[in-house]
Amino acid sequence: MAQTPDLEAQVAKLQGDIKTIMQTLTQMGEDKVGEVGSAARKRAQNFADRGRAALEGAEDEFGAVEKQIKDTIREKPLTAVAGAIALGFLLALITR
Repeated sequence: MAQTPDLEAQVAKLQGDIKTIMQTLTQMGEDKVGEVGSAARKRAQNFADRGRAALEGAEDEFGAVEKQIKDTIREKPLTAVAGAIALGFLLALITR
């Protein structure tokens, strides 16, 4: 019967070891979740920055095209009016 207290002590130690292992695994999992979340936030910020840069580039291009059109209209108003009439005529034909 002297083995029973020894066995109980071993089971108690084993339970303590399992509890410690579970705590370690839980902490490791929480650390990994934090790392993944941080990486996802960085990627999302990178995509947002790239999207903003692309939008700004497109706005600049549209601004340049608009300025070019306005300059052309100022330089050649009759040509611009004739072009607008031709475009209207083509749109009328297409939408019939």
